[in-house]
Amino acid sequence: MQSTTFTLEELAALLSKDNKAILSIADIMERTGWGRTKVYEAINSGKLKTIKDGRRRGSTINQFNQFIEDLERGHD
Repeated sequence: MQSTTFTLEELAALLSKDNKAILSIADIMERTGWGRTKVYEAINSGKLKTIKDGRRRGSTINQFNQFIEDLERGHD
């Protein structure tokens, strides 16, 4: 997986978009600028933790924030 670097301003914008408790795959795609395939690669590799409710998959804000922090630290 390729490392992504965010400026503090970009990271703040990503984290403050809204106050949803659970982000959908579409929300994650929008916040990262990644396509569906890259998001699912992060999920399938275990780097982006998700939860599943029936057929719906999403990531809690805490899970997503941890994923972004790991990217910032270079833990890819």
